[in-house]
Amino acid sequence: YIASNKISYSFIPTYFIEEFRKIKSELELIFIGVEKVKSKDIFDLKKLNPELIVINAYGPTESTVVSTIYNYDHSLSNINYLPIGKPISNMVCYI
Repeated sequence: YIASNKISYSFIPTYFIEEFRKIKSELELIFIGVEKVKSKDIFDLKKLNPELIVINAYGPTESTVVSTIYNYDHSLSNINYLPIGKPISNMVCYI
């Protein structure tokens, strides 16, 4: 579907990464969100798709869809889950 419709960018719920990490994709950029992201899943995805940009997009329901982003860095592949990143423009994050 992605290749036949020439889709380059996509927002994908975390639970779909299990399937995406097994295939070579035509995507250029993936925003991942909804739940915690396992670093190993992204590491596997990037092995097959080294040019793919992966961004963890975190946002609690109260803040609309996304309030923080983290651009995946393979040097952190030894951690269990991706960080939630930094606030997007015009946002502040309190933890």
